[in-house]
Amino acid sequence: MSSFDFMPWLTILNLSKTRIEALPESNCYLTSLEVLIIQDCVLLALLPSEDGSLRRLEVLDLQGTELNKLADEISELGSLRQCHLKLSFYGTDNRRE
Repeated sequence: MSSFDFMPWLTILNLSKTRIEALPESNCYLTSLEVLIIQDCVLLALLPSEDGSLRRLEVLDLQGTELNKLADEISELGSLRQCHLKLSFYGTDNRRE
């Protein structure tokens, strides 16, 4: 069980500048999530396909991550505003070791 299992009411989640390598699959329990910010997580290479179940998500900010590709399920995010999908497939310009 993850701590996200007990937060279905959470609307904003900011994991920016953390050293996460993957998002937990329990993300799908965040049924009220509207904003997910994951900026400058240089170790993050993949979003779980379960993120397609975040139906209320309006803003997904992935700038500065090292994503290799987006899962097909990203197309299922019907509430996502096109202008609020921010990502960079080349990572951040100002990496700090």
